[in-house]
Amino acid sequence: MPYSVRTQRLLLAASLLWAAFVFGQSLLPGHVSSSESGFIVRLLQLFPGSSGWDLERVEHLVRKAAHFTEYAVLGILYLLAARSRGAIRGRMTLPLFWGLLTPVADESLQLLVEGRTGQLTDVLIDFSGVLTGMAVCLLILWLRLRVKKSAEALDKGKPC
Repeated sequence: MPYSVRTQRLLLAASLLWAAFVFGQSLLPGHVSSSESGFIVRLLQLFPGSSGWDLERVEHLVRKAAHFTEYAVLGILYLLAARSRGAIRGRMTLPLFWGLLTPVADESLQLLVEGRTGQLTDVLIDFSGVLTGMAVCLLILWLRLRVKKSAEALDKGKPC
C-alpha cells in the first residue's frame, strides 16, 4: 500500500540529502578526510591492547568501514523511498540502479579532488554497503509483517 505523498517526499528528500552528504565527504581534500579518520583511530587507541596495532592499517579499515556504513544508510533510504510508492516487488531495479550509480559517481568525483583517488574497490565496498542496507531493511520489514500477521491470527483465535 503506498504511503502518503508527504511521506514519499520525505523519504525521497532524506535519500537525496544523505547522497549529498556522501558527495560532500568526497569533496573534502585528502588531508581533511585523513584527519577525520585519524580522529577515530586515536579514539580506538584508547582501548586496552591497541598498542601493537598497525595504525596505517587501522586507519585504512576505518575509512573503508565509513564508506560501507554511509552506503548502507543510503541503501536503506533508497529502498524505503521506492517502497513508499507501494509494494517493493518489482520495484528493486530503481533503488539498485541508484545504489550502484551513486558510488560510481562518488568515486569519479574523487578523481577531481586534491589528495583523493577514485578506486574500483571503493565502488565495490560502497555497493556492498548499499546491498547490505537494503537486505537488513527488507529483513526488518519482513519480520514486522510476520509479527503483524501473527498478532492478527491470534486476535482471530487462529494458530500462527
